[in-house]
Amino acid sequence: MSPARLTLLLLVLLLGALVRAEEGAAPGSLEQGIALYEAREYEQAYRILRPLADQGDPRAQYYVGRMFELGQYVVFNYDEARRWYEKAAAQQHPKAAASLAKMYEEGRGVEPDPERALEYYGLAAAKGEAAAAEAVARITRTAEEKRRREMEALVRKTREETYAEAVRQARREAQALLRIQEREMARRIARIEREARERERQRQEAFRRELERARREAVARAVREEAARIRREALAQVRDEVRRAIRDEVLAELRAELTAELRARLTLPPAAPTPAEELLARAAAKAEAEGRRGLAEAAREAAAALASGTADGLAEAGRRLAAQGLPLGRYLVARALEGRAPAQALAEYLAARAAGVQADTALRLARLYAEGPPALRDPEQARRWYREAVLDGHRGALVALARLLPEDDGEALPWLRFLAELGHAPSQHRLAQILRARAEGRADALQALAWERLAARAGIPEAQLALARMYEEGAGAPPAPEEALRWYRAAAEQGLVEAQKALAERLLAGRGTVRPEPEAARRWLERAAGAGDGEARARLARLLAAAEATDPGAVRWLRAAAEAGEAEAQYRYGTLLLEGRGMMRDPVAARDWLRRAAEAGHVGAQVALGQVYFAGLGVARDYREAERWWRRAAAAGSDRARRYQAILAARIPGDGIEPLPLRP
Repeated sequence: MSPARLTLLLLVLLLGALVRAEEGAAPGSLEQGIALYEAREYEQAYRILRPLADQGDPRAQYYVGRMFELGQYVVFNYDEARRWYEKAAAQQHPKAAASLAKMYEEGRGVEPDPERALEYYGLAAAKGEAAAAEAVARITRTAEEKRRREMEALVRKTREETYAEAVRQARREAQALLRIQEREMARRIARIEREARERERQRQEAFRRELERARREAVARAVREEAARIRREALAQVRDEVRRAIRDEVLAELRAELTAELRARLTLPPAAPTPAEELLARAAAKAEAEGRRGLAEAAREAAAALASGTADGLAEAGRRLAAQGLPLGRYLVARALEGRAPAQALAEYLAARAAGVQADTALRLARLYAEGPPALRDPEQARRWYREAVLDGHRGALVALARLLPEDDGEALPWLRFLAELGHAPSQHRLAQILRARAEGRADALQALAWERLAARAGIPEAQLALARMYEEGAGAPPAPEEALRWYRAAAEQGLVEAQKALAERLLAGRGTVRPEPEAARRWLERAAGAGDGEARARLARLLAAAEATDPGAVRWLRAAAEAGEAEAQYRYGTLLLEGRGMMRDPVAARDWLRRAAEAGHVGAQVALGQVYFAGLGVARDYREAERWWRRAAAAGSDRARRYQAILAARIPGDGIEPLPLRP
């Protein structure tokens, strides 16, 4: 602070102290606050005046309202200014009433209301405010001028109506004369018309006779042509029906041949393979019959170990059986080693299978090759053993085999079609995907739609999503947005994130609905974002920012998106923190979030961050930093940032940056 200003401040404080001494005021009184305000020390003035205003002092309330109206130290806020003016005016403060009247007259932060403005100007004028009296006179003159203009308009309207009545009277007289002339003319015309009608009747009679003759000839010709057309259409219809019948018969034969071929290849036995427990029981009974009591005892112990599930006991029992020449022992050893030594288990299963042990060795070998440790995995061997398991009678192996066959494998399509016809929903979905990708003709598209519909009705969410897209794109059927929306919703309700995002997008755009449904779209995006989908979180943040939502749920999602690096969410969340909307006001945290968004290139955040540094909100006031951020925003095309730059350079208070104090 300069020496001159310091001296002035001391003099003001001394003067205020003298005045307080005379009036019995204490340090920090109203007069000191007013003196500091007049000396443009707004911060200290606000700290003194605000408590007094909260205590109900009308003069303090007036000055606090003025600081909010002009953005002096506090953030510019018309609503706060009006609130404090109203409190002071309620206590008959003339200047507050005049300021409040001016806000209503000019529409500052409120809708213009001349009647309320006149009311507050009258209050101020009654308390001796000269400017208010002039404003009352001005508003009164304006009202009188308005009434004068209305009277002149009324006079003009009356004259116009009188002239219109005279014109109507003249028109009525002219119309009466015209009617007399028209009646005379009508009599003449009637005579001429009677003569003309007679001549026309004679002419039409002759024409009618000629027309009837031509009509009879035309009807006869049309009947002959229609009969020929009907014969042609009947022949074409019969030909089409014959073709359809032949095609249906051929298709039925081909389908029967394909099913027979598949069943011949599958050679599914009527019963499942014999389980290991039954094989052990048979081995024990056979050993007892042959008098080999040791083998029988070992078989019973192996059955007990298999039932109890103890790996060590099962391995020991299996080795004893193998040592006595029973191949089933190697199968039991493999079962015991499967969880802890998959490679050894694989070798034992292969040996047992080679020795003729069927049970479920093929199925277990296929699973080891398909799902075992990476070192053992071999898709080709897995497919081979799944085929063996199918031939052994394991129906579940058929599904696994179809899943393992690549789509470009010629063997995959018959297997999938067979499973689809048996009602296996995942196979129906996969078959539809293959047919749609192949899309060799309309028949493939129709089949893909039919199989996808069956899988969707069975509750497969991926099929429901695919069916929705087919209905939307018109693949295999005319486009049906409402039906597409129904299947998007079905898949979304099962928790499929892609469907939830797609459904939200269509609800937001109003596709398949009567009108856009942003609230429903928000709920689906929240579910997708809650499942951890980054794209859904970003879309939700943009939706909430565009809607300017401040409810707790919106604030929570905005913060989550901001923490995930979404610039728009960072800007919106920082603005809410700065303004204290939907949460406690926190300028320091607001500055940090705005900086993150600004550094990411968000123009709005750059402008707002410049305002933060300009006003010193949550940070020391720094005009250079404010100018730096405004320069970056202006380079990105922000006209607002250019205007702020110009005002900052000129150091001239004005209405360029209304929300912030413009003071060097």
